[in-house]
Amino acid sequence: MINMKTVFIILCISLYLGSWQLVDGVPSENATAFNDSTDMNPNGSSELSLLMREMLEHAQLARKLALEEKINPEIPESFNKIHTAKATDSETKNSYYDTFADVYLSAVKSYSTSKGTEIVSSYNNLVNTCLACHSTHCPGPVPRIKKLLVP
Repeated sequence: MINMKTVFIILCISLYLGSWQLVDGVPSENATAFNDSTDMNPNGSSELSLLMREMLEHAQLARKLALEEKINPEIPESFNKIHTAKATDSETKNSYYDTFADVYLSAVKSYSTSKGTEIVSSYNNLVNTCLACHSTHCPGPVPRIKKLLVP
């Protein structure tokens, strides 16, 4: 015989799975989560958070190269989606967001063309643009971003 606790658990799981709004294995336009099997977020991640993770990977490689006074001149084309990528929380993008995004893109371009002894300072400027934005918009990643700075 099934007890009420078991019925409740099955009901909760069914409601949870039904809330994904998947059509042929892909989230519908109304769904808020992405179906990304490599995603670290169990509820899926927004376009913007996935883009930020790509930017983090780029910065981590740039840090290693900056320590050797080398640069990665490649700027992923996807970085230009920073203005249009959908955020997890619609309130993340306020009136200052686009300004921070423009400053970030400018810092990436400046870093990608820097040479010699200016590479580390250009790289740190790039990281500081990330810190400035995340200090006002989404402070969760700030400790991780601070670790990217080169002393």
